[in-house]
Amino acid sequence: MSESGTVEEDPLRGLDPRRRVALERIRREFREAGGSRVSLSDELVAERRLEAAAEDGDLSDRR
Repeated sequence: MSESGTVEEDPLRGLDPRRRVALERIRREFREAGGSRVSLSDELVAERRLEAAAEDGDLSDRR
């Protein structure tokens, strides 16, 4: 019997141990900061949009 679907895959498997520790710390900090309610990619896109608006001198795109 296959275990696929019953065991969560480890997306960090095979990484250099130092990088793995750093990424695990970042993931934990994000989760503690409310990351379970927010998508990290959505946060990064929103942040980049604000930066781009600031570069263009147009801050009316705030959310």
